[in-house]
Amino acid sequence: MLLLCLFLSQEQNTSETQAKQRGGLQATIDNLTAQLVSAEESMLNKQEEMKALSRRVDELKLQNEQVCLYQAQVRQYTVKPALKTTCI
Repeated sequence: MLLLCLFLSQEQNTSETQAKQRGGLQATIDNLTAQLVSAEESMLNKQEEMKALSRRVDELKLQNEQVCLYQAQVRQYTVKPALKTTCI
């Protein structure tokens, strides 16, 4: 009878320990899941920011090309006095 009581006591302690371990594991899983969700949201935000910056770079490249074109047109149509010739 004493052995049976000791065995049941050990089984109860083992069950309680396992329940605590499962609870700890679940808390760890929940914590890691929250970290993963946060990291994914952060990554999506960074991707959107990168897309916006990429579009801005493309806009600035176009503007730069236009400025270079305008500068070339100004040089083309600017007549320097020393090179000016008269046509009859």
